[in-house]
Amino acid sequence: MRRWAPIAVACGLLAPGAAPGQAPETLEPDGVRVVVTGPKGSVEVPVKAKAGAVVRVIACPEGPVGEAWPPQLAATENRKPFKAFSGAFKSHVAVEWPAPADRTYGVVVTGSKPGARFRLKRTDVEPPLLEPPAMERVVFPVAIAPVAWYRMQAKKGRGYRLRLVAHRKFDVSRIDAAVLGSDGRTVRAEALGTETSWVAQRTETCLVRIAAPVEALVFPSLALDVPAEKEIFLGEIPVPENPASRLAADPPPEPGATVEREAEVRRGGREPVLGFKAEAGATYVIEAIPGTLRDPVLEVRGRESLEPLEWDDDGGPDGGCRATLKPLEDLDVFLFVRSARAGEEGGVKLRIRVE
Repeated sequence: MRRWAPIAVACGLLAPGAAPGQAPETLEPDGVRVVVTGPKGSVEVPVKAKAGAVVRVIACPEGPVGEAWPPQLAATENRKPFKAFSGAFKSHVAVEWPAPADRTYGVVVTGSKPGARFRLKRTDVEPPLLEPPAMERVVFPVAIAPVAWYRMQAKKGRGYRLRLVAHRKFDVSRIDAAVLGSDGRTVRAEALGTETSWVAQRTETCLVRIAAPVEALVFPSLALDVPAEKEIFLGEIPVPENPASRLAADPPPEPGATVEREAEVRRGGREPVLGFKAEAGATYVIEAIPGTLRDPVLEVRGRESLEPLEWDDDGGPDGGCRATLKPLEDLDVFLFVRSARAGEEGGVKLRIRVE
């Protein structure tokens, strides 16, 4: 499945040739620069991005690799790392992220020792538009990065399905698809090798990211020696009724509070057992503790979502469940609990801790 890779690294070091107090030279689109890691083994380079573009920065070794390989790449905004897509390949490492607005970001290169030299190359991707119903063939440029980007216009209240179709006996189960909101970071839907469905909660321009696994370029048994071809299908679907859409959500728990509720699971867990308002920036640790329902499975959903935002089975103590939710926006959250044993009903204790 999709993996976000926020990396905490030392920032604020000068690029080679920059005098104290002087801003490092910006890495421009289609530009190439050689950078040298500073005393702490890191260097940060500014990157000016235009709204709607996907920025991709690749780092290759300059000279002998030695202990400096592989380095880490991290994207920063206001000198703070944020969630971006990253990967390490045989000959390079890459980081990429969508830019929702004209903005200056930073790319931090961290080697294993000071004085390591790396060649940075920047490429901006302009995602083509997909309009449902659409069928599009995807070709992964293996020499650069096995990733393809698209954009689509989602309309509030409409349901969408994204489906992947394999060609040339390519293993469809190895493909990762993610649908991102207009901010380029909020995940609206995701799938690994099959298909995914979602209901648009707002009218916005979404980004669709299709990626082959990094391992395919690392292990010879999975090597992609030619560009891999696939087709993606994007279509609208009828919007099924969501049981949570009829329920009111409780007020948000206070920061630092722990809320406990007893709940009865009926009708196979098709109805939510608890709803509450979650606030952006907070962290909610949600547990389902077994009672008369001995083997619970927990799903955390939004009011209109068809797919769980988070879920867990046996990740908590005593055979219970524990899921962690970190919403990027305010939303109504509903907890669905079912038994791992088909048809079983009973009671559970719900515990919500706000951090």
